[in-house]
Amino acid sequence: MTQSSSELDRWRAAAMGLQPLSALGQLTQMVAHDLNNHFQSIVLHLELLKPLGEQDEKVRNHITRIAEAVEKAEAFVAYLREVRTKSEEGFDANVNDVIRGIIMLLAGTFRWANVTCETFCDEEIPPADIPMLFVHEVLLNVIMNAVEACERGGIIAIKSTHKDGSIVVEVHDPGQGMVDDDFARVAEPFFTTKDAEHSGLGLTVTQAVLDEHGGSLAFTRPEGGGTTVSVALPRASHP
Repeated sequence: MTQSSSELDRWRAAAMGLQPLSALGQLTQMVAHDLNNHFQSIVLHLELLKPLGEQDEKVRNHITRIAEAVEKAEAFVAYLREVRTKSEEGFDANVNDVIRGIIMLLAGTFRWANVTCETFCDEEIPPADIPMLFVHEVLLNVIMNAVEACERGGIIAIKSTHKDGSIVVEVHDPGQGMVDDDFARVAEPFFTTKDAEHSGLGLTVTQAVLDEHGGSLAFTRPEGGGTTVSVALPRASHP
């Protein structure tokens, strides 16, 4: 199927969801507010159940686990609020904060996929000159692709560093890797090496976001196997 460049540009813009940041921020705020209301209800009911926990150790353990899960969920909602606020107010993105937020979001996915995530973050990297919301979108797509490539589980390594005026995030998965022809087509709309349930849009959206903000996406096949995806983001001009 062929498309003119203007049609593809329109498709890329739609796929990327280039709505104003304010609209995306409002949606995030609404979701966060609604979730917090549910969390408060759960915490209230846990308080009511505490007397039962004092009488039964198993009940007490369940109450503790639920409370810990709510605490983690509240932390992630706080992260979403931060993404929204800093994106709307023009703050540059702290890439390491985004990586940590995504790992928190995908904790359950990692367990289900039998994947362990190791991070090697350079805490001295400067901020990236791109809204935090878009950094989240890009890295979430890349990390989710890495998880899906781990058909038998394994270790995903995420490394952040900075060089040559760019912030670089490398995500390595131990999957079977891609052939050379796949590397050339990986960002094409609807191209996928996975089954029919996958749309093939994730990396297209990622590439579109990076093109819009002066970033880049590269793929390599290390000697040890698997695939390494390198995301380069423009470095902010100020500290």
